[in-house]
Amino acid sequence: MVAIDWSNQVFEDIDTIAEYLAQYSKPLANAFVEKVFEKVELLKNFPEMGRMVPEIGSTKVRELLFKQYRIVYQLVSRDRIRILTIQHSSTPLSLESLFD
Repeated sequence: MVAIDWSNQVFEDIDTIAEYLAQYSKPLANAFVEKVFEKVELLKNFPEMGRMVPEIGSTKVRELLFKQYRIVYQLVSRDRIRILTIQHSSTPLSLESLFD
């Protein structure tokens, strides 16, 4: 089982998405956040389950697709991953900000 680290950027991303969704439905926003954490929890046992990020082309940077969002993470070592960002799939991935 691998340990999961979260970048500060991810928490900002989650807050932004939840605030947007809450405009329409607070239960929807809460369910979205809960499901994101559930999806990421799967990585503890299956860290390579996500696909390689096409823009990067490295086996060390992967993404889980969840609804219209990309959960981008890095395989730091055999026993550690880092969640880098969550972005809407229609938004171009900002490569410069991934590894700050």
